[in-house]
Amino acid sequence: MQTSQDEMLSQPQQQILERNDYVSELEEIEEEVNQMAERIAEYRGTISVQLKTTVSSVLTAQRPVLGTHFDDGSESQSGSSGDLSSDVEGPIESGHIAILAGEEQKEQLLKQKISENASAIPVVFID
Repeated sequence: MQTSQDEMLSQPQQQILERNDYVSELEEIEEEVNQMAERIAEYRGTISVQLKTTVSSVLTAQRPVLGTHFDDGSESQSGSSGDLSSDVEGPIESGHIAILAGEEQKEQLLKQKISENASAIPVVFID
């Protein structure tokens, strides 16, 4: 009859081997947990910036495109010309300006909430 190596070891020796296996397995798991903690810390540092940038670009892409004549002061000059079409366009242009201002406020509020939510996420450090 052929006996295996485990059968040749005494009971205390087998227990020592089992403990060594258990300790090495625990060390491997601890190393994996530490690596995961480092990756989570990296993601926490970059995710809020990425989310803010993404939301900002999505909101910018959805914003209606209007002419730039609102910013150069040409609106006030067109009203003094006496042209009837400019009088009709005045309230419409004012409405577009109000809509843009409202959307900018919404965008700013959304950015602020995202930053607050990202900073409210608890940080976990594992030694």
